[in-house]
Amino acid sequence: MAVSQLYVMRTPQSESLILQSIDTRLIAIQQSMATHTRADDVTTAQVVMLYAIMRIYRSSSIALESIDRIPLRLMQHVVSKSMYCLQPHTNVSPSDWEDWIIDEGLRRCFFILHALDYVSNARQSVPTALCSLFSHAPLPCPSHVWDAPTTEEWAARHRVWEEFCSDSGSGSGSGSHSKALRAGDLIRWLRGEESG
Repeated sequence: MAVSQLYVMRTPQSESLILQSIDTRLIAIQQSMATHTRADDVTTAQVVMLYAIMRIYRSSSIALESIDRIPLRLMQHVVSKSMYCLQPHTNVSPSDWEDWIIDEGLRRCFFILHALDYVSNARQSVPTALCSLFSHAPLPCPSHVWDAPTTEEWAARHRVWEEFCSDSGSGSGSGSHSKALRAGDLIRWLRGEESG
C-alpha cells in the first residue's frame, strides 16, 4: 500500500520511478502465483487491480509493458482455477462466514478483472481472457449482506438474498430451489430482455 500512497502524491519527476516499482512488484507477484492459497489469490487479485488502475490513470506517456500484461496473466490464473464460477453458499450458518468472505471476495474480483480485461484488450490489442466466461459468473452478493455487523446477522441477510435468487420465488425460505443470479441475467435485464 506504500506504493499506492506514493502514487497519489506523485510528481512528473517521480512517476517513472513509481511505475517501475509497480512493474517490479507485479513481476514478483506473477512468479509466485502458482503457489498461492485461496486467501493469497484474493489478496493478489486486489493488489494487481489497484496497480492496474494506477497504470490506467497515469498522467505520463511512460509505457511499462508488464503493468498491462500482468493483469491478463492473473486473469488466466483465475480462469485456470475456475475461481470465476465458484457457486454461492446455500443454507448458510454463522460458521460459514469466513469461507464465504474468501469466495465472495474472489467473485467480486472477477467482476473487476473483467473490466480490466476490456481495458487491456483496448490498450494492447491482447485477446480477452474472460469475456466469453463473464455471462456464466455468479453475481456477487449485494453490499447489505457484506455490511452485516455480526455473523448471525450476516447469515440471516444471506438467507434473504438466497431466497430472492430462488427459482421458485415462493418465499418459503427453504432454499431448496436456490440458484445464483449470473452476470448473464444482469446483462439481459440491462437490455430490457428480463424484468425483476
